Amino acid sequence: WRPFTRLPQILDIKSQRILNIQQQVRENTILGLQVSLSGDGSVLTVSGYDIDGDFGFVKVFNVKDLFYVGCLVHDPEVIGNGECYIGGRDEYYYTEECGYDGSDCPLPLPVEGYPDCFVLYPVA
Repeated sequence: WRPFTRLPQILDIKSQRILNIQQQVRENTILGLQVSLSGDGSVLTVSGYDIDGDFGFVKVFNVKDLFYVGCLVHDPEVIGNGECYIGGRDEYYYTEECGYDGSDCPLPLPVEGYPDCFVLYPVA
């Protein structure tokens, strides 16, 4: 475990917006006024303030919804970039922890006759 490892971001997080649409178009919104991470690293909290509306807001995220927390790879920026990396040094990208390269690769298929065995290309 490395304390400062970059984690690949889950790119399909449309439902995890920090601000709603009305707040996004305003110029007088302070986002990230306070950012905190829970002691166990599982919850990220971001606060802000809407100057025009005179109200503060807080958004709480489950870190596992934003990042592949178990995916420790050399180049996290290639996760979910549209290319499937399989084999060789790229083998670690094709794992459940890395979302099968951020959904760039097909999911593994079951091997007939071997319960709980899943591979990319099962041979009949």
